[in-house]
This record gives sequence, C-alpha cells and structure tokens, in this order.
Amino acid sequence: MTATLERARTVEVDKTPTDRPISEAPPAALHLARVTAGDLMTSPVRLIDAEESLWHAAQRLLEAGPDTRFVVLDDRRPVGVIDQRTLAEAWPHGPFASRHRTVGHITPGRVRTVFPEVGAAQVAAIMHNHGVDAVPVVDRRGNVIGLVTAQDLLGVFARLNG
Repeated sequence: MTATLERARTVEVDKTPTDRPISEAPPAALHLARVTAGDLMTSPVRLIDAEESLWHAAQRLLEAGPDTRFVVLDDRRPVGVIDQRTLAEAWPHGPFASRHRTVGHITPGRVRTVFPEVGAAQVAAIMHNHGVDAVPVVDRRGNVIGLVTAQDLLGVFARLNG
C-alpha cells in the first residue's frame, strides 16, 4: 500500500482487502480487542500540501463535501488534518488574506499517526488524549494510507453494544 502526493490532487491509495470490511461484519463477530486502525480507516485518503493557499483548500473542501477531511502533508510527512470547520475557524480577515495564508499556517505542524495494526482502543485513547477527531494511518515508510475518524470509532462502539 503506497500513496504519493501530487500537488493539489487527491491521492488514490491501493488497498487490497484481506477480510470483510468492519461495517459488513456481523455484530457477534466484533470484539474491540480485534478491531484495528486498518479495519476502521477510510481509504482512499485525501491529501493536500501544506503550501496550498487557504483559498484553494476551501475550494477543494467545498467540492468534496461537508464531511470530508484532508491530511495535510509537508514534505510527505503528515502535519495535520483539516475539514470545513477547521478552515472556517482559521479563516483570515480581509479580502485577500486567504490567498496568502497556507494550509500549513493553520495546522499544528505535528500530528499523531498510527500503523494499521494498532487497536481501536489505542486509537480512541490517542484522539482523547490529544484532543483530535481524526488520526492518519501510515505504513512503515511513513506514507499515509488511511484516516480513522471519531465517527469511525463511534460506529464500531455502537455495533459492539447493538
């Protein structure tokens, strides 16, 4: 599984399923200890370069839809996750400021990532401890291969208790 960044493009990630997706598993087969980030992750993942302007990011987010998130990359390293809410909160004042500020200006510069085999409970703990609602999933070379969101985790917890 590899991903490559092309400036201002969505990157398609090849993901060969090894088992049924977690959403298709019967509730009796779900056990939290067995659910991993790889089971939960959304793939393909959308990537955006940290040097892209906020204006361009807003256009891409609007085209992609209200629930879309982009993993922000700086020199192929994940440095944040943005969505429409994040962008709206950081939107600069003035008519031209959005064209001069970049996505990198509104991201923390570091983001927690996980490997696909990390358990769902550990992903939830990372989100809770770091106050984030999405965690990029990376392969051993550091390439982003997916994204786990709080919504993904809630879906699993709901099915476990349903």
